[in-house]
Amino acid sequence: MVAVSCAIAQFVVAPRIAALRHEIGGPIEQLSPTDPRRVAFGRLHGVSVAWLGLAMLGAGATIVCASLAPRTHRAPINEAMTIAAR
Repeated sequence: MVAVSCAIAQFVVAPRIAALRHEIGGPIEQLSPTDPRRVAFGRLHGVSVAWLGLAMLGAGATIVCASLAPRTHRAPINEAMTIAAR
């Protein structure tokens, strides 16, 4: 999920944002708030943030799951050496 979300943001949404920026040719803030290009930029930016946010949630969930995963009991090093010496 993390890789897919990042890939969509990077390879699908980001090129569209770059093309729109190139078309605008200047700062987005100079456009009227109702300009269709500014509205499209805002929408694409929101979509990008959503995909990257999903990736962050997935990464966080992975960390939580990994930290809660049951662990097998391992003997301490000294105990393992004693057992091996027998």
